[in-house]
Amino acid sequence: MADQTLKDAILLIIVVDDASRASPADDIAGHAVPRHVRLHLVRQSNGGPAAARNTG
Repeated sequence: MADQTLKDAILLIIVVDDASRASPADDIAGHAVPRHVRLHLVRQSNGGPAAARNTG
C-alpha cells in the first residue's frame, strides 16, 4: 500500500469558515500549495461544527 501512487491525481482541500474570529483566508494565503492541490474556501454564518462539516 505504501508504494502506491496516483498518477495525475488532484487533491481537493475544502476549508469552511463559519464566521470564525480568525481569518482562514490569511492563514491559507501564507502557504505554498503544490500544483496537484486545489484549495477551496467556503464562508458561511456560524452554524456550529455539524453545519461546517455538512457544508464541507
